[in-house]
Amino acid sequence: MTTSDTLDISGTMSREVIADTMTVDSIAVLETRSEWFLVYVSRASGDTAEISRGSDTIWVNDADTLVTYYWALAEGSRPDTLLVLPPEVGTTWQSRSEGPRTAIVSSVSESVDVPAGGYDDCALVEESSASAPRSSWKYYYASGTGEVQQIEHAEALDWSQDLTYGLTVYTP
Repeated sequence: MTTSDTLDISGTMSREVIADTMTVDSIAVLETRSEWFLVYVSRASGDTAEISRGSDTIWVNDADTLVTYYWALAEGSRPDTLLVLPPEVGTTWQSRSEGPRTAIVSSVSESVDVPAGGYDDCALVEESSASAPRSSWKYYYASGTGEVQQIEHAEALDWSQDLTYGLTVYTP
């Protein structure tokens, strides 16, 4: 008989704007950098399984009608959509992330409490992917602030994970 092993994961992540720059197509973007530190602890054994540190950079363009991002600024890089502006219930779009994903604005009146404070009238964007039909992503956006919370459920045949990210500090 085998017992399943569950990992407890805790950590912190930060994202900050580090520069104003341009894409190769002369589109103004904000260069943002994320850094994270995670600790994975096995519930079955009580031992630390892994300590992980990482970082990434994405470039964000906030235009009048779209918020998009780039994973690279190399020739031929295309933006992906984060949010259609203004957010309106029922608005949908496709992203190339994970397979691709289908995004829909399902509410514009969500209240979210995170360590950085309470946010009212948040837009809720829900994403799904045909390549990962048991997984789902929820993003909460506050006007004037951006993403304040993300809830992710990822599931495959033999594992699942639930992650919640909340804004802890916001400095305009």
